Amino acid sequence: MTRERDRYGRASAREQLAGELRGFWANRALRTAMFLFVGGLVLLWVLTPKAVAPTELVSGDCLFLRLPGGTDVASNAAPVAGTTQQLTTVVSSERAACNLSHSHEVSTTVALPDADQYPGLAALAQEGQDDCEAAFAAYVGRPLDASRYGTAIWVPPADAWAAGDRDGVCVVFNKDRTYLDHRAAGSGE
Repeated sequence: MTRERDRYGRASAREQLAGELRGFWANRALRTAMFLFVGGLVLLWVLTPKAVAPTELVSGDCLFLRLPGGTDVASNAAPVAGTTQQLTTVVSSERAACNLSHSHEVSTTVALPDADQYPGLAALAQEGQDDCEAAFAAYVGRPLDASRYGTAIWVPPADAWAAGDRDGVCVVFNKDRTYLDHRAAGSGE
């Protein structure tokens, strides 16, 4: 005697998967919910600012530089670094749209003197600050002393120096420490 179960073959894994997919496509509410969920994840991934290392910066990059205690980058309540000493405390940096709010712009990068021993932040900053000031007028279109902008240099800390980083990053910022809302480059301000 043949059992009922033995009369019919089992569906293969491929056939079972095809059946599940047909069921998914037939359920409009489930399909819509799935697309909204996946679309939301993609949108979050695209819109989340990506941290950028100082060695990846080039002239013209607009940035948000986060300082300790400065978590709210959407308002002018967050501190804006205006000195080389403050730049050494930057927690993270993210590229920003230059036509929207941003804290700094990269005017240039400068080669710092190569040395076997780490010269220290103050020595490196002193060495590179003159180069930043010299590049300022060409970048903004106005001399530093007549501009609404200031400039400072980020210099590599000891661990970055040991890893071979020998470049300083010159940044432009509002002297009143408010966020920039347009490009400083070529503004003549």
